[in-house]
Amino acid sequence: MTSPLANQLTLAHRRNLQRLTGAAARQTRSILHRANTEAVAEWWVAGADRQVEQVVATGHELAVRITLRYLNEHARASGATVDPLPAALDMAAVRGALFVVGPGAFLTALRRTGSTAVAKRVMTATVVGNVQRYVLAGDRETLLATFRAGR
Repeated sequence: MTSPLANQLTLAHRRNLQRLTGAAARQTRSILHRANTEAVAEWWVAGADRQVEQVVATGHELAVRITLRYLNEHARASGATVDPLPAALDMAAVRGALFVVGPGAFLTALRRTGSTAVAKRVMTATVVGNVQRYVLAGDRETLLATFRAGR
């Protein structure tokens, strides 16, 4: 059975991750709000891609750090030890996926609906969701790697 302190640490950890993903979503929406819907692919490769990738990289790194701290504090509160394994981020895979869910989703939605407003909403929803998923992967992959290694 976990201690009350360990339970409090878990709740605090979840709140920290929620704040982190919320901040990443706001930053991403701000970038996508400026999208040039007349030339979305060109706008993306002219710098929006790197801005969104930076949000992912920063958020992922922060999620890893938050999780490393949480694992150590939780272990101490539970009278255990842990040697966490920090998650890595494959930026090449992120880059490719973000293009597909960004400009790719925009162009697909535009072809289907004929509406740039709808296409922009689709792109925003898919990019923001993926950014949050990559940020949270810092937490998830750190936890899974640590437990799989029995550390």
